[in-house]
Amino acid sequence: MSESKRNIAVSLFFLAVSGIFWKLVDIGVRHSSTFSGNSPMLDSHFFPKFTAALLAVSSLACLLGSAYSLHRERKAGAQPDTGVKAGKQDDSLPPADDVTVEEEDHSWRGEMRVVGLFLLFIVYALLFKSLGYLYTTVIVSSAVLVLLRCRTWWYFPASWLFGAIVYYAFTELLYVPLP
Repeated sequence: MSESKRNIAVSLFFLAVSGIFWKLVDIGVRHSSTFSGNSPMLDSHFFPKFTAALLAVSSLACLLGSAYSLHRERKAGAQPDTGVKAGKQDDSLPPADDVTVEEEDHSWRGEMRVVGLFLLFIVYALLFKSLGYLYTTVIVSSAVLVLLRCRTWWYFPASWLFGAIVYYAFTELLYVPLP
């Protein structure tokens, strides 16, 4: 399957997820206008529906871009899976069975990084209530940067500062207490 076809499938999946999420907000989120004042738009459904709409728009943009890319590939006579264009072999692509052990190991490490990120998000959720937002955010954001082998030193304090700004916004501006 070509990359364009894969992107189309993923875009359709997330478009469906956004529609399901939109409907689930009506079913599962209780209507409350505590912080909205006189505005009928800013109720408890606003942010979840905004998130669903944002997911739908980005999925639609990806879908249209991938469909256009697939159209260009077909118009040019490309066969994306084989590397063959207009009946001629592309010599710049290595044969598929020439994958070295180093490339397989590199791919395995990349997949383990994804698993590590997933586990760090679970650790974040578990530590959030006991350590509080600020400490958990500093620990987990630093661990994520280490896992991704970030060598730029100022990313660490920048992520901590961003966490502090979010904490301030929630506690002082929105009056939503965080642990």
